Formats: sequence, structure tokens, C-alpha cells
Amino acid sequence: MTTSRRNFDLPTKHINETDGANYVPPRAFEPQEIARRQGQRPGTLLREYQASGANVAKAVFDHPFTEPEDITYVRRKLAIPLLNSAWYSFADGTKTPDIFMRRTLKLPVLADDNAEWRATKEYLTGRARQGLADTARLASTLALRYRQGYETTRLEKNLGRTMGNTALTLVSLEHANAPLGMSEQDIQNVVLLDASELLEDAQTSYEGTGVHASVAQFPDPYSPLSIDWRQNAPRSLEAYGALAQAQSDFGYGK
Repeated sequence: MTTSRRNFDLPTKHINETDGANYVPPRAFEPQEIARRQGQRPGTLLREYQASGANVAKAVFDHPFTEPEDITYVRRKLAIPLLNSAWYSFADGTKTPDIFMRRTLKLPVLADDNAEWRATKEYLTGRARQGLADTARLASTLALRYRQGYETTRLEKNLGRTMGNTALTLVSLEHANAPLGMSEQDIQNVVLLDASELLEDAQTSYEGTGVHASVAQFPDPYSPLSIDWRQNAPRSLEAYGALAQAQSDFGYGK
């Protein structure tokens, strides 16, 4: 019996910095904030933005959408920066070198033939919501501990895996309630295919903006990701409004 797909490899070579730029938070202009930043450990500000961005992403997903087009748009527009940020956190071979060339994420399990079980929309939505909540919690803890000068390598990796696994769950939602007539192996192959397509989209997320999509951009209304989101959101404006509200509630400094 062939084992169905359960793992997904995130390659150490993923984002090419010669194609697009890494996001840099905006400059501060108030003297007090400038002084605060100057006294911080390098890398603190980006982690603070990432923590705020994780809360923005969670709030967007929790928005009560009614339009199917907006729901589909939001899932993918959240998944792409989550997957890139997962790579930044624990799979970038230049920052986390070891003997392994790949980092493993867990594909969401949508089927079990032995139990005649198929994942429901409610189940997968709950998994995605929990993943975003865990991402927000871990990102906030990471920002705090990093700012305090603690060693955060393990926490960074845990956050990375959580973001990556959540991204894969988000794109698998369209395959909820798969029919029993479709085998577990075939269903999991579809899940793997979607994950591979998401990876390709994440690799080219700089196209049109010049900057690789990342969670740290969510709290900044003027980030390339936020501008792109607004310009391409469905005409119903549900996704447009959800991001604006989440940024107002949970943006950087809120």
C-alpha cells in the first residue's frame, strides 16, 4: 500500500534577492522613536512589525466575509506572505545553515480511507484560525524576547514552521469535503500540488511590487504588499475593507 503525502519540503534556496528586495520597515520621524530604534538590537524592528502583521493577518481571516471571491482572494493573499516569512524564519540557508538542504512542513491531512473520513470546511477553517492565532502568539513572544537580548533560534524555527503549516492549510480549504469516491492518496496528491503552486507564487511575489511578500508588511498601510492588496482586491471591497480595519486595529504601534 502506498503511503499518502504528508510532508512538504521548503527549499533552502527559495527567495532570490537579485529579483526582488526584502521588505524594510518605514523610517521613523519622531525623535523619541528614532532614539528607541537606535538603542535596539539589530533585527528587532522587523520582528516587531512581523508580530503586528501576524495580528493583522489573524483579524483579516476572522472577518465575516460573505463573497466567495473575497474569501478565495484573502486565503491566498495571506498564505503567500506566510510561506515567505516561514522561509525567512527557519529555511533560509544563508541564515540557518546546517547539513540539510530542505526544511519540512506538514501538509494538511484531508482524508483517511480507513476511517472513511474527509476533512470538513469547518475543521480546516478551525485549523487555519488556530494556526494564525499561534503565529500571532509566537511572533509577539519572539519580538519581546529578541528585544530583551535572549537567544531565539528555537523560537524562530517554531514560528517559521507554524507560519508555513498555516499557509498550506489556507490553500487546502478549497478541497474541504472531498468525496469518499476519491481516494486518500489522490486527495493528498492534490494537496501537494497546491502547496507546490503556492511555493511558486511565493517565489515570484515580488512581481509588480519589487518586494517579496512577507507578514511584516501587513501592519504598514503603505507597504508594497498592502498597496498591491488594495489595487487587486475584488470589487465587493470586502477584502479591501477587512485589511484596512485590521490595520487600524492592530497595525504597528496599536
